[in-house]
Amino acid sequence: MSGGFGAFAIFEDGFLGILPHVEGYNEWMLPPPGSYRQIAAGETLSCGVRASGEVSCWGVSPTEVSDLRLPSGPFQQISTTDFHGCGIRPDGSLDCWGYENSALSPPTVGRYSHVAVGQTFACALDAVGAVRCWGRLVPEGAPTSGRFIALDVQGFDRPWVACAIADTGRLACWGDDTDGQATPLLTPPEGQFVDVSLGDYFSCGLRTLGWVSCWGRSQ
Repeated sequence: MSGGFGAFAIFEDGFLGILPHVEGYNEWMLPPPGSYRQIAAGETLSCGVRASGEVSCWGVSPTEVSDLRLPSGPFQQISTTDFHGCGIRPDGSLDCWGYENSALSPPTVGRYSHVAVGQTFACALDAVGAVRCWGRLVPEGAPTSGRFIALDVQGFDRPWVACAIADTGRLACWGDDTDGQATPLLTPPEGQFVDVSLGDYFSCGLRTLGWVSCWGRSQ
C-alpha cells in the first residue's frame, strides 16, 4: 500500500514494513507500534486496522488526528482519504468519520462487506453484493443489478471513476467521462479478476491466476 509519505507492507506477524518517500520526517508521520491487519493510505494521512480491530491514524500531527473524531473499534475493513474515512464493523454495519464538515454521512442502515472512499463520495458493497454509492460528485453509471465481490474508487482528482468485480470475475467500471479523460480508465481488459485498485491515471487488477493487468492513460 502506497501513500504520499511512503509505502507500507504488512508482514506475516502483523507488523509494518515502511519505505519512506521523503527525508527528514517527524515521528508522528510513522505508524504507531503494534500489529496491523489492514492499511489504508492517503496522500498525507494513513490509517490502519490493528489486530484488535481498533483504528489508528498517522501522517499528520496528533491534533489533526484527534480532529478526525475516529470512532472506537472494532473494524474489519476501512478506507480513508486525507479528510475522512469509512469502515465496516464485524457485524457488517458501516461507520464514517472525518474533519468537521468533511465526514461522509453513511447511507441508510444496512449490512456491508466492503467500502471504498474518495474525496467527495464513497461506494460500498452491501450484504447481497449490490453496489451502493453516496456523497457528492458520485460517478454515474453504477451497476444496478448483479452481485459484486470487490470494488475501488478513484476519488482524489478528476475524473471520478469506480470499478467493481462481479462474482463471475468480470470487471465493470463507470464514471464521469464528459471530457473524454476517463475513457482509458473505463475500458478494463477482458478476463476474470479477484481484486482491483484504482489510481489517478491508471488502474490494475489481480487476475484469478495471480497475474496483474493494468490499464489507463499511463500503465
